[in-house]
Amino acid sequence: MKVLLTSTLKRIHDPKSWRLGKGQDSFNYGIACVAAMAEKAGYDVECLDLFHNNWRAGDLERHVAEKKFDVVGIGFFTPQTDLAQKTAAVVKRVLPNSKVVFGGIHVTSVPVETLDETPEADACVIGEGDYTFTELLDCWRDGRDIGTVAGIAHRQNGKARTSGPRGSVRDLDDLPMPSYRLFPMREYEVSPNISFRPPTVSFQVTRGCPFKCTFCEYTTVGGPKIRHKTIPRIIDEIRYLRDEFGFHSLVFRDSTLPTKRKFLVELCEAMIEAKIDMPCMCYSRVDLKQPREKLACPHERYHFLS
Repeated sequence: MKVLLTSTLKRIHDPKSWRLGKGQDSFNYGIACVAAMAEKAGYDVECLDLFHNNWRAGDLERHVAEKKFDVVGIGFFTPQTDLAQKTAAVVKRVLPNSKVVFGGIHVTSVPVETLDETPEADACVIGEGDYTFTELLDCWRDGRDIGTVAGIAHRQNGKARTSGPRGSVRDLDDLPMPSYRLFPMREYEVSPNISFRPPTVSFQVTRGCPFKCTFCEYTTVGGPKIRHKTIPRIIDEIRYLRDEFGFHSLVFRDSTLPTKRKFLVELCEAMIEAKIDMPCMCYSRVDLKQPREKLACPHERYHFLS
């Protein structure tokens, strides 16, 4: 099966406009994680960043017509809902027999409503999609009922419904490294206010957040319990990003990395021991005590949300 994982089409087609991947946190990390699991299961996967490429509907039409994808996954946030619907309509117009899957925080919040409003979508992934999406692919490949897959919304007798719940991934080390190589990593430009020694890459080492900020919906997908990769796994991933793509600094895109102080100190110590001379930035809260004895350096920088 040929699989495409993509962002939505853009609302404004201006090559000079601020775009995802230029001025923001770079590529779609969630899609890279889902792609890695699908590749591990043996599927032929392509990742496409329509924002970064500045593609119009016609560009997407020609691409899917040429590649003839069997399944197309589209990840998006609430403000992009209409764009996701437009993207799905383009795919179905060219490949009416293909399967379209939605994913992301918006879908997780209102899965049934999303399907009701989007006849072109065949299923929605609720929560973390690493295992869920690959199980959907297995069902379609084998001709089995997708209603047996936990953590989705789908249609049964024409009516949208959800399947059984799926818990969060407990051990992040069980997941393969995100499929970074499926993205044009060196083409992305992180915002200058968080880039210390370009080129800079953003990545994630934890999932979950124990806080309940009224402006944030992250726990809908990530859950309230923080889980993190092991220190050796993180060091290996940093080395890969440095050696494979030539990145010189890091942005930890985790929701609140310093929540587990002991973990952060151990990570800093491991980076020092491994001689990883890469300035870093992470997100935190003003009410969290920072381990300054390990973090204090000329490159130290804090970003506050209010």
